[in-house]
Amino acid sequence: MKRLYYVDALRGFAAVLVLTFHTWSEPHPRPQILGPLQPVVANFTSGVILFFLVSAFSLCYTMPHHERSGRRLTSFFVHRAFRILPLYYSVLAYAWLSGSQFADGLSVRQWLEALTLTYNLDPANIYGFVPAGWTLSVELLFYLAFPFLILSVRTIGRTVTWIAGSVLVWLLTLQIVPQIGLTPDQQAASAALSVVRLTTVLLVGILIYRVVTVLDARQLQDGTKRDVGDALTASAVLLLLCQFSGWIPSVAGNSSLIIALCYAVLFVGLALHPTRLLVNRVTCYLGTISYSVYLIHPWVVYRLDPAYARIQSLSSVGTLTFLGCVALTLVITAMLASISYMLIERPGIALGRRLIRRLTQPASKLPDQDAE
Repeated sequence: MKRLYYVDALRGFAAVLVLTFHTWSEPHPRPQILGPLQPVVANFTSGVILFFLVSAFSLCYTMPHHERSGRRLTSFFVHRAFRILPLYYSVLAYAWLSGSQFADGLSVRQWLEALTLTYNLDPANIYGFVPAGWTLSVELLFYLAFPFLILSVRTIGRTVTWIAGSVLVWLLTLQIVPQIGLTPDQQAASAALSVVRLTTVLLVGILIYRVVTVLDARQLQDGTKRDVGDALTASAVLLLLCQFSGWIPSVAGNSSLIIALCYAVLFVGLALHPTRLLVNRVTCYLGTISYSVYLIHPWVVYRLDPAYARIQSLSSVGTLTFLGCVALTLVITAMLASISYMLIERPGIALGRRLIRRLTQPASKLPDQDAE
């Protein structure tokens, strides 16, 4: 199966965005950057939205291979489990053994939620039990629904209808949540991180796949693809900067939908013309190790506090020292993530492939385009 390098690159950008945000938000004292840049960096949390879009797109892209295996559900679920669980369980074990506040003194119920990745359904534990691990529960719940959902969203029109429906469900949820006895903090966390809210984003990822598939079928001329792709990419960057600066309003109090649509424009633009400025060896490699980057970088940020303070003392130009902090975090995280990918992720993927070959038809061939 053809590997889509622009998908890897987008995954890499998502990881770097989230890492950059945490390098700014977590240290004490917080790095000082130019005023106009602060709302932009604060919105780098949207890297998570980009992760979700890439994940949904990749699931659509690889699903035909699972269907040809002869056992569609077995192939899909085993592949997904061995893709995300080995690294997650490794990080969870580290959090527990190191005495992290995330996994220290967990009750039986909390351990059950942690091991089954169902904590998104529990407002009291929605953040999860490893740093930045809340997204994995959203992913798992989406995985459970995806093989059945994909049967209902086979066209662009149906996908748009589902997106509209998901927005309505979210609005209804906002009316129900205050009535079920949650604390204000739990209500805020549920409003921000609930799978109900983020299902809209994941559906946009499916919409992107449908649009890209239609464009591929039309076999546009190379010159047309380049011109349109570059225009969409440039427009997407401008739209994202406007949204990050607060110039574009949210929809029903849900800014994630607008951000997802902005990223969708970027996605389609790179699908038409993966410009080397954005799609290259560096960004693609970061995409390959992005899952490890995502789960490992919070630990690196927490332990680099003294180094950040030292870097900030070297210059009075806060933005420059902040970039130095980001560079240090990225280099160390990338090295650790490379090791993690080689020792944990790749063996897990390989083990999943071997198991699927035993459970499905001998001639089945598994996809090499992994979704995070």
